[in-house]
Amino acid sequence: MRMRIILFTAFLFTFYVSYAQKQYSFHVGTGSAYYMGDLSEDPGNAYWRPAAHISVSRYLSPRFSLKLGYTFGYVGADDRKSSDILKMQRALHFRSKISEFSFTGVFEFIKDKNFGNEEIHTKHVTPYAFGGISLFTFDPEAQYEGLWYPLTGDRTESPYHPYPTNQTYAYSMVLPSVPLGLGVSYRFCDALALNVEVGYRYTFTDHIDNVAGFYLNSTLTIPKDKYFADPSGLDIPGNVLRGNPYDRDSYLFGLVTLSYFFDGKGKEELPEEE
Repeated sequence: MRMRIILFTAFLFTFYVSYAQKQYSFHVGTGSAYYMGDLSEDPGNAYWRPAAHISVSRYLSPRFSLKLGYTFGYVGADDRKSSDILKMQRALHFRSKISEFSFTGVFEFIKDKNFGNEEIHTKHVTPYAFGGISLFTFDPEAQYEGLWYPLTGDRTESPYHPYPTNQTYAYSMVLPSVPLGLGVSYRFCDALALNVEVGYRYTFTDHIDNVAGFYLNSTLTIPKDKYFADPSGLDIPGNVLRGNPYDRDSYLFGLVTLSYFFDGKGKEELPEEE
C-alpha cells in the first residue's frame, strides 16, 4: 500500500510539472491483456481479457518523451480448453488481475512538426518504440464448485527439487517487470492523436499462474486444496512436474489509446531537431 501511495504521488507531481511547462500529453485507452507461461504453451489454453490504461507524458523533444502510466487488466488460462490430451488431463486453470505502474521512455521515429510551430497544423503519423521499468501485482485464483478462490494462500504446489515434496512455499505478488513495445500514433488534429500499441512485459517470476514446480505430495485433507493441487484426480506423486520451472511467466498489453496534447507549441518551445 505504501508503495502505491508513493507511485501515485510521483504521478501527480509529474503531471503538475508537465502542466506548468505546457509540454505534455494525457493518454487514456482500453485493450486486452494476455499471459504467457506454463498454461499457455497451447494457444487454445490462454485467452485475451480486458485491460484499461491511463498515463501522462512529458516531452523532452519532438521525438522523445517520458511517460508515467497505470495499466490494469485480467489474464488467465485453462488446460481444459486445450487440444492436447495430456494438458486436458492435467486440468490446471487460473485467472489473475494484473495491476501495473510503469515509467517508460518513448521514441517517435518521425518528428512531429506541429510541436513548437504555430503555423504548421498538418496531420502526423509515426511509429514509435518504448521501454522502461514497471512494478506490477498479480493474484492468481482458481475455481472450485462454481466459486473462485485465491491460490497463494492455499500453497498447493511443492518447491523445486530437491526440496522435500511435502513442503509448500510462498512467493511475492508485487514484483518488477520490464516493458518493451512498439506502436503507431496518428495525430489527426492539433490536440488529439490515436495510438495503437503492443507491449511485452518481461518478468522475474514463474508464479503468475501459480504453476512452477512439482506436484504437492502431502496428505491434504480439504477437498478444495486437494483439487487445486491436482485437479486431474489421478493422485500424481510429488516427483512429477506440474509445469516448467526453468521458464519465467510474462504478459503483454495490446492497447488503443487517445492522446490529448496540452499546448505543445507556443512560447515555451521544445528543442529543435534536425
